[in-house]
Amino acid sequence: MKNLLTVLFVLISYLVAGQINCSVTPGDINKCPGDSLRYLVFRSGTAPFFYQWQKNSIDIAGANDSTYLVKDISSADTGQYRCRVTNATDTCFTEQSRLGINPGMHYDTLYRYNELGCPGTCKGQMKALVSGGVPPYDYQWGGGYSQDTIVFGLCEGEYTLKVYDANYCHIDSAYEIEVLKTPDIITEVLPDTVIYLQKPTIFIQFPDTSQARLTNWSWNFGDNSPEVDNLNPASHSYSSSGEKMITLYFTDLNGCSDSVTHLVNVKEAKLKVYNVITPNGDEWNAGFAIELEDDDPERDFNEAYLSNELVVFDRNGKKIYAKTNYKSEEWTPKNIANGTYYYILRCNGEFKTDVFKGVITVIGSK
Repeated sequence: MKNLLTVLFVLISYLVAGQINCSVTPGDINKCPGDSLRYLVFRSGTAPFFYQWQKNSIDIAGANDSTYLVKDISSADTGQYRCRVTNATDTCFTEQSRLGINPGMHYDTLYRYNELGCPGTCKGQMKALVSGGVPPYDYQWGGGYSQDTIVFGLCEGEYTLKVYDANYCHIDSAYEIEVLKTPDIITEVLPDTVIYLQKPTIFIQFPDTSQARLTNWSWNFGDNSPEVDNLNPASHSYSSSGEKMITLYFTDLNGCSDSVTHLVNVKEAKLKVYNVITPNGDEWNAGFAIELEDDDPERDFNEAYLSNELVVFDRNGKKIYAKTNYKSEEWTPKNIANGTYYYILRCNGEFKTDVFKGVITVIGSK
């Protein structure tokens, strides 16, 4: 008898220790459409525990954790939720938790109710109306100056409107404020975007097709000189070196103002003179070459000056070659003796004349 009582005592102690107590949180609750809700089980007893979530007392497939997440809540998710918790000796059902859904809202209208403005202006105006949910509504426009269902003073860009009801449920909608498009004007600088103080005049222009879309315009040449109005093309002469930002300011047919820029580099011309010529018939180094330093090798040096004069003499001072507005490698010596010759190159600029003197060595003349 004593042994039987001992066994019963041990068995009862085991069963009591394995008994599960369980509860669920949150309790009954209403959520907004599109929200999420996570249920959590609290339990005590002897591990390990096994879980099975139920909706309206029906097992939910795959819901076998101590938490259960309901995502993007809709009316199909409403109902009674509970969890069955088991271990080796006991089973516990949590209390039922009712999930309800608040009435949803929807947009009745969302539109712009004024004309497009010019770039850089903040004149966008929008209007919206919603219904459903639980009034009153709070319209949060994400910019501008709002007066409940309308907003004004919006700049160009993308925004999001959020409308909240009395339950703090909300609906969102993206909207965009556009502006009028000004003409896409492309300017062209002649002769090049690199110019020289020795020949400092440029011409700048834009297509006639663009001009037809403008009412007026002005050129700013980036050197504190007066602006030039309503000329196309326009010309300008620089008196100092450095990078100059040319700006075209214009007003289009819609009354919108805009600008485009074009960078030019003004610098002093420096020449590199090659003083050895080998006119031996292989067309390599056959002519008297003169180049601009630090520039496009395809650009001839004479483009940097208003004009030039080249004269070449032999040792006796006899003129053997002369050319006005000489281009590099134009002189390819023929029928002259190999040896040393002398040159004078006079390059005429806007503000001064550069004179270059030196020796030319001719090797391999035929």
